[in-house]
Amino acid sequence: MRHIVKLSVLGGGGADLDDPITRWHHAAEAAIRTSGIDWTLLRPGRFMSNALQWAPMIKRDGKIRFAFASRPAAAIDPGDIAAAAACALTEPGHTAKTYELSGPEVLTPAQELEILGNVLGRKLELIALSEDAAREGMLRMGMSEETVAATLRRVATSTHGTEVLPTVRQLTGRVPHSFAEWVQAHIAAFR
Repeated sequence: MRHIVKLSVLGGGGADLDDPITRWHHAAEAAIRTSGIDWTLLRPGRFMSNALQWAPMIKRDGKIRFAFASRPAAAIDPGDIAAAAACALTEPGHTAKTYELSGPEVLTPAQELEILGNVLGRKLELIALSEDAAREGMLRMGMSEETVAATLRRVATSTHGTEVLPTVRQLTGRVPHSFAEWVQAHIAAFR
């Protein structure tokens, strides 16, 4: 049996084709849907593993420079995405289905940083970056103007991804990992 499980993005099938991120995933999803191969689409929100970008700053001086630290999300452990994909590939009933995925709690990056500091047993300092600084940083990383603008627009106007969804539990039969559990499993990366 042939079956594709596509890792898309929350909102990937949306209608806002002016947004390049939506446009990329919309096109990829459409190609898979019309491929003639069985398919399942997984649309997770923010990954808990995004916190790994803080590791060099934590190791250097414990001062984490971050934009949009008060933007909440129900971040998900990539391991939970993998578990959902395994279910879609190995169990019947997932063909031609689209699943939006989330973690079990809504946290801001500032709250995640506090959890991380508690697990590390040290005080971490958040230095909030302005939107202009975030824009400059994304451009320096090589993102296009269009992608940067879309990212900033999403952060400023969308609440998508701020809801805890039951999907991981429904697919896997277990509660998705909390951010604290993810941190415990990956603490060596921050020491």
